[in-house]
Amino acid sequence: MIRTGSLFSQILSLFHRPDFARHVADLKAQRHSRGFSCWSQFVAMLFCQLVQARSLREISDGLKSCEGKLQHLGLESEPKRATLSYANAHRPWPLFERLFYDIGQQHQSPNMARPRHSQRRHQRRRAVPRHQRPPLQPAILPDPPAVKSGRRGIARTN
Repeated sequence: MIRTGSLFSQILSLFHRPDFARHVADLKAQRHSRGFSCWSQFVAMLFCQLVQARSLREISDGLKSCEGKLQHLGLESEPKRATLSYANAHRPWPLFERLFYDIGQQHQSPNMARPRHSQRRHQRRRAVPRHQRPPLQPAILPDPPAVKSGRRGIARTN
């Protein structure tokens, strides 16, 4: 019998905890926190995206329904609404931006344009260490939207 984790735990396994901890330390993101870690916030926000939650209550109640399985995700208990709200307001967002770019670099295929059934598919490929991989191409990642201000306030231009 093949044992696999839940879909949510499989997605979380794509994010390397040591890299995440390094970003937290670099940005001092966990500086004045007591009990609610950046990893817990990340798990809650990823859960929010996957279930398309529209409120903090949906996130909190959805994670509460997982009961004993939260420890496998790296959470002590389900986050409360006020805790999530405070963390979202006071934690630095560049932490999650760095995580996004890291996951993009880790899982970008250098041979994306190669045909599916090429003659090379039977050749053995060696794993390339992360520090020797080519950098992410800047054209692949979207630029942030431009913001202009005028008489009527701030408006986004696309």
